[in-house]
Amino acid sequence: MNDRQRAELEAFIAQTEGEPPPVFVGRKAVLDDVRTAASQVWKGEGAKAHGASKATRVVQGAPGAGKSSVLAEMLKRSLRNEEAARVVVMGSDAVKESISGVLDLVYETSRIPRSEWVERGREFLKLSRSQVQSVNIAGFGGSLVARNFAGLQALSRHHPPRGWRHPVILAIDEAQSLTPGHIPPPAINVLQGLHGGAAGLPITLVLAGLGDTVAVANNIGLTRIPSGQIHNIGSFRQFDIAALRVGFGEKFGIPLKHLPPDGTRMIDDCEGWPRHLHHVLRAVGKAALEVDGDLGKVNWAAVSEYAADLRMGYYRQQFSPEMKAAVNLTAAVMRALDSTDTHSKILTLMETLHKTDSMHYRFPARDWDANGFFMHLVHKGALHEQEEDRFVCPIPSFRSHLLERGGQAFAGP
Repeated sequence: MNDRQRAELEAFIAQTEGEPPPVFVGRKAVLDDVRTAASQVWKGEGAKAHGASKATRVVQGAPGAGKSSVLAEMLKRSLRNEEAARVVVMGSDAVKESISGVLDLVYETSRIPRSEWVERGREFLKLSRSQVQSVNIAGFGGSLVARNFAGLQALSRHHPPRGWRHPVILAIDEAQSLTPGHIPPPAINVLQGLHGGAAGLPITLVLAGLGDTVAVANNIGLTRIPSGQIHNIGSFRQFDIAALRVGFGEKFGIPLKHLPPDGTRMIDDCEGWPRHLHHVLRAVGKAALEVDGDLGKVNWAAVSEYAADLRMGYYRQQFSPEMKAAVNLTAAVMRALDSTDTHSKILTLMETLHKTDSMHYRFPARDWDANGFFMHLVHKGALHEQEEDRFVCPIPSFRSHLLERGGQAFAGP
């Protein structure tokens, strides 16, 4: 481990939860498909019209699956490749705040020179979760305001198709928040136009959010997104985990490729879940700093305990007050998932249990019903639609944790 690697490792250990991982692996199918989407909406510089119908992509998964990391990687690749589409990553709040401001920024992003784009893109990467003002919309001369954004004709006049020099991927993070009533009608109008190709602009929408993001998109009129354009991300495959070990070791000068059994066991216990792996690598990295990269001197019992503490912190964050209030109902749903895994069956289970014993199987509050609690479990990562109308708990150890909180044992399938 040299001085540069030590400094980078210290920065990784100190980073906040919202920052992208130091080593990105996997998700090739997602990145390749988004690249395809950009080519679908781009008809060449100077074309009279761009766009394509239903080119929207969705990346959805439980908290900790790595959705924001995928968006950050899309942006990084765009900054490295002069021929790639430009990428703008925005939080859903930016769309709610000023859709016209976002589009002004997207338009200028497609036109600015390479050197300026790289500098601006780095700023996007730092501020991707911020409000639209944080990326200095005024600096791009945003002249329209959302309340005056009457329709797609105004959009096309303000950003004429022939003025575009690159296609742009507009990636919206936390897209599950784009619900009717929380997003202004002009923003819905624009998103519908981009999704349908009616705007004639080379903008590909990528919506990244929790497990109900497709349903949210449908509710605001982004309908009939083909199943091949919906990416449900979750646990890494074994060769992705192997690539992560190699990449992390090479980046920081730590020989993770040849871990002792205790270290390998910690990684295996992660079940491929990205957030768990992040916690283990953080714990190993912290220990490696203390022994100057010599893993033979590491106290693996202490590392395992620290990684377990990080994982438990993640579980505490996901185990909401609503789930605590309805802990028995939560556990009952988790227990029944092997046979009761459709939306309808899970709703029926909750309604039946509550009707049978409303004190034991209570909802979080009087104004909650089965569907509201079902969607809450989706948002907290307890349920995820792995296949069409087949819901699972995407993190087996989280399922076990929820069962334990409800006083039920679970030996697994």
